[in-house]
Amino acid sequence: MICSGSELKINKTRVQETLQRKDVVIFDFDGVIKESVEVKRTAYLKLGKLVGADDGVDLDLLLDSNSGSSRFELVPLLCSYATLENAKSQSEMLAIFSSLVKEEVIQSPYCYQWREFMGQLKEHGCQSYIASATPHQEMVDICNRLGIYDLFVEILGSPEKKPVLLKKILRDSGSTIAKSLFIGDSISDFNASQVVGIEFWHRNKTVEDPGFEAPWFKDFSFS
Repeated sequence: MICSGSELKINKTRVQETLQRKDVVIFDFDGVIKESVEVKRTAYLKLGKLVGADDGVDLDLLLDSNSGSSRFELVPLLCSYATLENAKSQSEMLAIFSSLVKEEVIQSPYCYQWREFMGQLKEHGCQSYIASATPHQEMVDICNRLGIYDLFVEILGSPEKKPVLLKKILRDSGSTIAKSLFIGDSISDFNASQVVGIEFWHRNKTVEDPGFEAPWFKDFSFS
């Protein structure tokens, strides 16, 4: 189903109006900064098949219903469906997952015109942060490898859940909920924004109905 509610689509005028009243912008990473969502999905499918979980559950449906969840939530879930002869420890599964995704995430393209949007944030004096479901140190390593680490005041990752990360950023920045914005691409990001009460923009690449109502955009051209 195509995303309805054109009044919720973010245009360039709304971007400028919003940034004038914000001093903190928080990004999810996969699907917002990098086009790496499918990299992670493919890796989860490989893991599920490796342990035989596909014999007992529809892996695509399982991943769809847990969109945006961290590996610390999804790997135990996959392990719970593993067959006895293929079962592996969670620590082993986490290590395999990391080896499958890290380099591919680094090599994946940036979301269209994300760097231009970062320039707009600088012009408006907004501070940028990352709150990701990727493990903290791995997220820091990836940003260092990409040469974007210094674009952010702080980079945070799992195992802490998104609402905890958002609240930490608000405390550390000294900002308020009213002056902060969170940009994510999944229902778990939306739910985290609702828990904290922070304004949320949904990066909706496919322009399909996400099952929740929030201001949305296809890419950072806002066209």
